[in-house]
Amino acid sequence: MVVGEQSRDESMAENTIWVADQLGPESRLVVWAHNFHVSTQPGAQGFYMRPRFGEDMIVLGFSHEAGRFIAWGQDGDTYTGLSEFQLDPVEPLSFEHYASTVTHERFFLDLRGRDPAAEETSWLFSSRPFRSIGAVYDPGTPESFWWSRPVASWYDVMIHYAWTRPTTVLEARYVDGF
Repeated sequence: MVVGEQSRDESMAENTIWVADQLGPESRLVVWAHNFHVSTQPGAQGFYMRPRFGEDMIVLGFSHEAGRFIAWGQDGDTYTGLSEFQLDPVEPLSFEHYASTVTHERFFLDLRGRDPAAEETSWLFSSRPFRSIGAVYDPGTPESFWWSRPVASWYDVMIHYAWTRPTTVLEARYVDGF
């Protein structure tokens, strides 16, 4: 256990490892989080978990070309509430741009074991724009949600959808005792 200050992602990793330990070595666990958190980039939850789980951990990243999504709106320093937003067009030369040239509307791209020096896969290991929208979105600054990332270095598998639709927020239901 770490005493003192640590990052949110380090705490999430520590909690996930604790849960896995409670479940035992034969158990399986699925952790669903934002692309940043699950990635193995330094400082992310996946980065802190990779040394413990190694190749037993498969990190999935998601990308989309177009569609709508739900997030907390932000206008400068003001949060405007939960809203539906339209994805901005894909950036030229971004991961999503290349994925949009594939004839399939959705696909899995297994990045494990790819050769960073090979001509056909080296672009996956170089930093290029990759959309990164979390729980909060400011429609006035869509360019700030594109980060340069080497997707093959931070994810094991990419799951790409040509379009996405917003999540449906379900009404809370309570059951006796919960």
